[in-house]
Amino acid sequence: MNNKLQIISVFSKNDIIGLNVFVNSLLAQTNKNWLLNLVHNGVPTAETCNLISLYQTKCDLRFQYMAVDTGYWGHLNRKKLLDETNPSEGDFLLITNHDSYYMPVMVEHVLNVFKENIDLVYFDFIHSHQGYQYYHSEPFISKIDWGAFITRTEIAKKSGLNNTTHYCADGIFLEDYKKVMTKEMVHIPLPLYVHN
Repeated sequence: MNNKLQIISVFSKNDIIGLNVFVNSLLAQTNKNWLLNLVHNGVPTAETCNLISLYQTKCDLRFQYMAVDTGYWGHLNRKKLLDETNPSEGDFLLITNHDSYYMPVMVEHVLNVFKENIDLVYFDFIHSHQGYQYYHSEPFISKIDWGAFITRTEIAKKSGLNNTTHYCADGIFLEDYKKVMTKEMVHIPLPLYVHN
């Protein structure tokens, strides 16, 4: 077993501010047992290249970066990363956005509750697009967001990311995942994530 949290994130438009928010929130985690896989769609600017290089050093080999220029972003690149994710590099998986902010105790809380009898952990979040409204997550379409649930990597690869449209791809992925999971799910009633 490899009790590490793998994180898949997509990055576009050379959004340096968003990426700073996200990666610094990971660097601030009280539990450092995570690995970030970031795919950037588009041609990186010199500023982006410099920042990526800095973060690869700061993250001490916990930051893997790939640049593609397909014209796609979002779910198609999440699918690409999921297809290429190796379960041996981490038992648990978070799929999220490059501008997300995670509370410093997120990895610690998730790994503490992810026991042998658990296949899904989800938590509450704050939605900045909705006036920083508090969202009580529920494991259903339109009741949760990409960044607010953690799966088992092996099961996530088995269920796959089968919908790459922008409407409810996260909820559809979760519904497909629940069809193949066999164990329990746990809700952490804390806002561990800010959707930006």
